[in-house]
Formats: sequence, structure tokens, C-alpha cells
Amino acid sequence: MKNGILVLILLASVLLLLASVQAQEDTGLVRPEKPTSVNGSSILLPKKSPFGALVRSVVFPGGGQFYNKKTLKGSIVFAAESGFLVAAIVEWKRRDQHQRNFERLPLSSPDKAWELELYQYYRDMRNTHLWCVAGIVFFSMLDAYVDAHLYNFEKDRVREVNVSLAPQVEKEKVGVFFSINF
Repeated sequence: MKNGILVLILLASVLLLLASVQAQEDTGLVRPEKPTSVNGSSILLPKKSPFGALVRSVVFPGGGQFYNKKTLKGSIVFAAESGFLVAAIVEWKRRDQHQRNFERLPLSSPDKAWELELYQYYRDMRNTHLWCVAGIVFFSMLDAYVDAHLYNFEKDRVREVNVSLAPQVEKEKVGVFFSINF
């Protein structure tokens, strides 16, 4: 009962936070759009809220990247964060099972030490997965914040990448010459 109430309070606070971020964006309190000149005419480029991207990234895995229209990055973050979270939950259940096994065995049992080692192993694996989730969340927050700042950043020029393959024949050697130019 208490856990359900805590979950509802947490969900309500997250929804209120998202609503306040959206209200700031709708009223224009986030960042004013500056006119940009293209071929002598002035146009307004849309901006993204860095704080809004950061909050979305915390609330939903990859949410900040999706908000910034970086779908590939968002999908990768979602998959990585979800995968490590599921792995942590699996290891947590295994740890609990070996803890129960350890507590049920009598002191004289030869399997007691083995169950203790398994318990410690799964506990360490769970902690490793949880630290990975925390690192991915931190990276995702930072990436979403920076991408929101750089949304519609004016690019000086388009860089080209040229890849070429050419046959190469020397006295007795035959081969292929591969080059990449930036």
C-alpha cells in the first residue's frame, strides 16, 4: 500500500515537472528565437529548451534525444539503458534467491560457502549493471542538453568524404589502392 502511494506521488511530480517545462516552451520563456539571414531574407529558426531536453532524458530513456530529433541516438540510449536495467533486475532476483538458499542451509552444510559466493557474485553484477545505468543516464542528460543548445546551429560548410578504390600494379605486385579523403 505504501509503495503504491509513493509511486503515485513520484508519477504526479514527474508529470507536473513535464507540464511546467512544456508551459515554459509554449509561452516562449525558454529562449527567444533570433532571426537568421538566408539569401538576404530574415527567417526564425526554432530552438529547443536545453532544460526540457535534460528533464526528458531523465524521465524516459532517450527522451531528450528524441526531443532533439536525434532518433538513432535516442534508440541506442533507450536500448542500452533498458538492457542494463533489465540485467540489473535479473541479477537482483538471482541474488535474492541465493540469499534465501544461504539462510536456509544449516551451518554444517558444505554448500553454505558456495551459496555465499554466488550471493556476492550476483550482488556485484547487479551493482555493476546499476552503475552502467547511472552512467548512461548521465551521458544521455549531458548529450541531450548540448544537442538542444546546438539545435539548428548554423553550419559554415558541408564537409565531404570521398572514398576511392584503384588498381595498383607495380613490377611484380598487383593490388588495390584504397583511400579515404575528408
